[in-house]
Amino acid sequence: MLISVTNFFRDRSAMSSLERTVLPNLLQGRKPSEPVRVWVVGCATGEEAYSIGILLHEQVAAMAAPPPIQIFATDIDEKGYAWGREARYPPAAVAEISP
Repeated sequence: MLISVTNFFRDRSAMSSLERTVLPNLLQGRKPSEPVRVWVVGCATGEEAYSIGILLHEQVAAMAAPPPIQIFATDIDEKGYAWGREARYPPAAVAEISP
């Protein structure tokens, strides 16, 4: 039985910690030749992976020479995974995401 309970920035506390602490420390002093690789396990329909991608994008936008970013997202639910790969979400799902 597969359950897909997810949305963008679902765990606000965890995402806030990533944004304020983890990602700045991860990127500090990183060279353009040192890629950042993130693996999102159990990605369901992709909202968590895209949420982390958004946070990383916002962080590296301020860098003069940002490193390449790679995000790997995996799940055993092929239908959910295919949905996430398409990145087509209803307007209500993305209403509270920054432009």
